[in-house]
Amino acid sequence: MSGHGLEWLIRDTVPGELFTPERFTDEHRLIEQTATEFVANEVIPALPELDKKNWDVARRLIGRAGALGLVGTDTPEEYGGVGLDKAAAVIVCDAIGDAASFSTTFGAQSAWPSSRSSALAPTRRRRSTCRASQAVRCSAPTV
Repeated sequence: MSGHGLEWLIRDTVPGELFTPERFTDEHRLIEQTATEFVANEVIPALPELDKKNWDVARRLIGRAGALGLVGTDTPEEYGGVGLDKAAAVIVCDAIGDAASFSTTFGAQSAWPSSRSSALAPTRRRRSTCRASQAVRCSAPTV
């Protein structure tokens, strides 16, 4: 699917370009189950503490999400991500979106490895030291 900006709103769409739940692979369904169970069993019960800005709880949950492969889902493995496709990343974000305020914290941490690796890609030092399981302490080499 190609296009720029909001072009998708005004152009005709080819049905084969759409990604719907009916087209999930087994891997997509597994990541959806993992993300949904993580939110239901670990994040939702912690929301009262997160709403009080208990950053220790937020860091613990981000670390746990990373250990489950939910952080940096579509970041290439060579940059410390999981290396799945964009559809998997959207599936994870959809599940995390049910977690109210945690979704903002998660989004910032999950997008950071990807944006950092993209920024480093054209340089001689391509490897980020970021690992999805350590997203809270993510860093990259000085360029």
